Amino acid sequence: RLGRGGAPPSSGRGGGGPAAGGGRGPAPAAPPPPPPEAVITPVLPSYFDADSTGRFLRDIEEIKRVRKGKVVVHLLANRVKAQGRATERLRGFFAALGHEPLAWITERAAYGDLAEEGLSVFDRPQRAYAPIRAQWEPVLAALA
Repeated sequence: RLGRGGAPPSSGRGGGGPAAGGGRGPAPAAPPPPPPEAVITPVLPSYFDADSTGRFLRDIEEIKRVRKGKVVVHLLANRVKAQGRATERLRGFFAALGHEPLAWITERAAYGDLAEEGLSVFDRPQRAYAPIRAQWEPVLAALA
């Protein structure tokens, strides 16, 4: 059997198969629903940031798309120092909220140094940047 223009259907020139809308075979599967949109909120280890973030979270929960789970709110502990009172207070803040941060991003001089060159830690393949990039993996996974 020949398709439109005398070409065999398998030639891709307008045959009567399912891809050409010929009505044969199963209908194509519907695409999966898109992942929920996300709001990522960085929280610095300071009283002022924690306080304003608490108010922000109360306010954003009133938005219908957030309340219904169509928009996910993630917290990001940002510019934290491994050892420090401010970091411990931030841990307490997250515990009191019952909302653990998506990731803990430590304060590093590399961010500023690379930014001066118009680069990020993902632009440099050196092994020294691997631990910094690893801190961002949960963020990237949440947005994928």
